[in-house]
Amino acid sequence: MKKLIIATRGSALALAQANMIRTQLASISVESELFIVKTKGDRDRTTPLTKIGGSGLFVRGIEEALISHAADIAVHCGKDLPYELMEGLVIAGIPQAAASGDMLIWAKDGRFADYFRDASRHDTFAPVIGTGSPRRITAARRLFPQAEFCSIRGNIATRLGKINAGDCDAVILAKAGVDRQKLNLTGYETYLFSPEEMLPACCQGILALECRESDRDICELLEKLTDPAAAIRFRAERTLFRALKADCAMPVGVHAVLDNQTITLHAMLNGRQVSRTGSVEEIPAITGELTRMLNS
Repeated sequence: MKKLIIATRGSALALAQANMIRTQLASISVESELFIVKTKGDRDRTTPLTKIGGSGLFVRGIEEALISHAADIAVHCGKDLPYELMEGLVIAGIPQAAASGDMLIWAKDGRFADYFRDASRHDTFAPVIGTGSPRRITAARRLFPQAEFCSIRGNIATRLGKINAGDCDAVILAKAGVDRQKLNLTGYETYLFSPEEMLPACCQGILALECRESDRDICELLEKLTDPAAAIRFRAERTLFRALKADCAMPVGVHAVLDNQTITLHAMLNGRQVSRTGSVEEIPAITGELTRMLNS
């Protein structure tokens, strides 16, 4: 096969993820190189995502590279995918997933360290937690009722810099991003939220490999990189997410737990959380029921 061009964003995390796919392709004797695309979400790095508007802020520019044949493959964070892909494109590969949860990070010697460990501080100190996600804010308010929230954007280093600069006492990040960059968190403390405490975003920790549907050889190649369990999770979570069609300003979470051929699908919309369990074959019925419950 010819050398494949992989379209990716230029952030440190996006490059780490794209290079993971390069390594996997090399393991099956397929050469590749990266093609960096600056998406709409990358060009505006200050406006909160809930206010920029539009769909696929971190995806459409990369999809255009596929449509124009400037690239052959795109590597996306599954949680960034819009409800609909551009016509003629398909998600053909789902590699093994990373952690799906969110984590809280704060400085070891900061004010939040005492607040987190000592419940008596909860009535005397209102920490500032950095996140612009309505989903994360909704969950964190239950856990830290006194907290205030500041909207932050940018890569992980930028967000950690907000702690060091004193703009935030703690920040909430996806654990998958921290793990994939192999970040050194010396000087920080962390707490991993359980799904019960903070339901993850749809397809968080899952990578989606996109290509042109007409390129059957590339589709078949990306199928070789697919992890079956991750692919089932992706299908279930994405089916429910697309059915909900929640606005980006609304708190929405979707998380699937797979146990052999049994799947439990959890969903949250506007603070209301529901779940259903069934067989993998019942995913369409489960997602339909959860959609009706959340929209009723």
